[in-house]
Amino acid sequence: MSADDLPDRVWEPPRLARALVGVVTLAAVVFLLGRLGVRQVVPTAVVGAACGAAGLWLLARDRYRPAAVALGTLLFVPVGAAVGATVLQTALAETGSLLATRTLEQLTLAAVRLVLALLVVAACTVALFGSFATGRTLEPENVSHGFWTVAKLAIPATAYVLVVGGVAVLSSPAVPPTVDLVRLLGTGVDALATILLSPPSPAVVATGVEGLAAEVAVATFAVLALGGLFGVRSLLARLPVAELLATADGVDDDRASELVATVVSTLSTVGLLALIPVALVAIADFVVSPAVVVSTLGPTPARFLFDVASTSLLRWLAVGAMVGAVATALLLAQLRRLIRQSTAETVVPLLPWLAGIGALAATVVAAPGLVPSLIARIAGRLGQFSGQFEQLAGGIVSFYGPGTLLATLFVATLLVTLTLLAGLSLLLRLGLLTRAQPGAALAGAGLFVAAGLAAGRSTSLGVVAVVVAAALLASDLGRDGRTLGTELGRYADTTGVQTVRAGFLTVTGVGALAAALAVRRFALDGFVTNLPAALPLVGAVGCCVALVLVLWR
Repeated sequence: MSADDLPDRVWEPPRLARALVGVVTLAAVVFLLGRLGVRQVVPTAVVGAACGAAGLWLLARDRYRPAAVALGTLLFVPVGAAVGATVLQTALAETGSLLATRTLEQLTLAAVRLVLALLVVAACTVALFGSFATGRTLEPENVSHGFWTVAKLAIPATAYVLVVGGVAVLSSPAVPPTVDLVRLLGTGVDALATILLSPPSPAVVATGVEGLAAEVAVATFAVLALGGLFGVRSLLARLPVAELLATADGVDDDRASELVATVVSTLSTVGLLALIPVALVAIADFVVSPAVVVSTLGPTPARFLFDVASTSLLRWLAVGAMVGAVATALLLAQLRRLIRQSTAETVVPLLPWLAGIGALAATVVAAPGLVPSLIARIAGRLGQFSGQFEQLAGGIVSFYGPGTLLATLFVATLLVTLTLLAGLSLLLRLGLLTRAQPGAALAGAGLFVAAGLAAGRSTSLGVVAVVVAAALLASDLGRDGRTLGTELGRYADTTGVQTVRAGFLTVTGVGALAAALAVRRFALDGFVTNLPAALPLVGAVGCCVALVLVLWR
């Protein structure tokens, strides 16, 4: 077998390269978040990043496609939950410093520190996701597929929140104008049924909805009759009526087919010719009162016309023919689609919708027990403000219901996931992430951004420089692993090469870190006061980049 005949996965980066990128990224994340005092979010961030990477990896698989798409879609649910959990854990960890403020300046500083902590956690989560993403996971087409999968997953819950929340708002006496939507909907359905299916005779004097139904009885009957005629024509044309009329010996098959074709053609002609008369009758019935019809046609013909037009059985038959025609057309279209497509092609597009409905059902069922415990846990961290928070949260829960509230949180987390996937897709399509090894590049970029944001929280230079060095190390190891995979294949023995490479880069980073700290300690300490953290960071990054470029040659 030639090299061109080997599958693409043979030329992916070796497993050791992926493991090194993952270990370096995870170690840097644990180190940085531990220094920030939010180390408890690391397991949640790891679970969310791993589920997101695994979900995209499963969406890219060709083998066992339905099962892979189903499992990949379900894995996006814990991604959203992990995003919400990390935000909540970080906010609760910073609540103490926020509540301890006494002045507006202290409050502003505490709020900025909270925002920076949230951004650092988000950047670390992105870095973890990049270190876990392998193979075709981060191809632009696959990321776009993941985006639309999450969008379909969020649609059922979004529709539930909008409908139930809207009904709660419009039906509440506390929100003017108060509208009883259920009663209004029932009244509208009853009025429509009276007008279309059971109107009184126009000869009978009636008021309200029944009076309106009586006045337009002839017009509605004419429209329904025409619709029923086309419905019968559609049923005869689509259903195997000729085959059912044929005899067992097949002698009269042609005669039955000709008979059905003649009936279908006749119904089509009659229906087309009746379009204009039916329109004129409908307009005349709206304009002319029943008394004028009686005086024009005479009492007996007019009464016969009114009795026929107000007969509920004929109207039900016409509506049944129309509904049957539409249902038959849809059913046959789906059957043709099932015949022309494989089972996988038919089932796979439905899986995100089914997963969204299942996740919504699980959310609504779990809400009564989960929401009160969540409120109690948050209130327990708010100290003197716990009573006010419980009162406010209890009012919201009693107004909207726990199911609606938890479904809203679920939708919000999925929207965050959608935003992350949209940003990732944009970066890939604009070429801002290298296509050679986007996962390692994303891991390095996430760590670098996290280090820069951590510097804004007055994190020590040593911590920031270590994370920056880890970012460069992860990115370079990923790029080198891609090169080895492309040239030698993932199954080649490259342990020695990668070990030497990792050791060399580690020694380079340690040397750059020592140089930066030495410059800060001995050269700048006596001359510069209140030195911004950004300046030593730029120096550390410059030393790392310079050493790597020099020694690379």
